[in-house]
Amino acid sequence: MRRHLLIVALALVIGSGVAVAAVSGTAHDLSTHTTSGETCIFCHTPHNSAPDVPLWNHSLSGGSFTVYTSTTMNATSGDFAGGDNNISALCMSCHDGVTGLGAVGNPSAAGTITDPGAMTGANALGIDLTNDHPVNISYEVGADGELDTVANAQTDGIVFFAGTTVQCASCHDVHNFGATADLQPFLAVSQTNSGLCNACHLK
Repeated sequence: MRRHLLIVALALVIGSGVAVAAVSGTAHDLSTHTTSGETCIFCHTPHNSAPDVPLWNHSLSGGSFTVYTSTTMNATSGDFAGGDNNISALCMSCHDGVTGLGAVGNPSAAGTITDPGAMTGANALGIDLTNDHPVNISYEVGADGELDTVANAQTDGIVFFAGTTVQCASCHDVHNFGATADLQPFLAVSQTNSGLCNACHLK
């Protein structure tokens, strides 16, 4: 799994114009904040990345997160911290509304970055995630009879990490704004007729 993620990351960062094109001009394109016009550097670097998968370049959030809990939730919550398999921590390094968007570990050799500061507005979820869908949790079909099988969820477009862990990127595709309105913004599965929700939840 780790080798697979590394290969995917290398393809996206180094060799794929498609991935860049899918980010260019979207909300994830911060190239206007660097004199070199680089798009990928705010998230990825080919050298000295941390964590190494997916060649990560942005400083992780310094915030202490409060996550969603419920007496009816059967999933097992994981530690919401940085790590190769905690993709949500990478997302929240910008969406925490605390960490500067230009806070990268490996700066550009071709130009300079002007840090616009922390994210603001509706996309700044903050460090209180108690009113957001839980992430970094195990997808436990056996513990919850209202969850579809892993295979069916994957067929519908849901992505699991480190086995069957749900992360932000399970439902959102950061490199794809969405070719059609029902896949925007950055949805992995169409939300028409609640398709995204129903890919996992049997309702």
